[in-house]
Amino acid sequence: MKNPFKVFGLEYSLVRKLDNQALRNILKVIYREVQRKYHPDKNSGEDAQIISRMYNEAWATLNTDDGMDEARFVSMGRGLNKSYIPHPDNRV
Repeated sequence: MKNPFKVFGLEYSLVRKLDNQALRNILKVIYREVQRKYHPDKNSGEDAQIISRMYNEAWATLNTDDGMDEARFVSMGRGLNKSYIPHPDNRV
């Protein structure tokens, strides 16, 4: 998955302003709402399965700090380059 933020409909201008925890809270609300609507147990359409799977993959990526950092750099158009990710002890 190239940019999981786009799955959730978030633009990078919003993503860069929020810290990981605030962003994760927003994503959790969106994820739960989509899962209520498109979960295979509630919606038997083929599109529902595809949408549910797409959101599950995006949420699995964004639900970890490493995944969130990786997605931020991908959304900036840089791709993942470990040299850009600051070590947790060096964050200001």
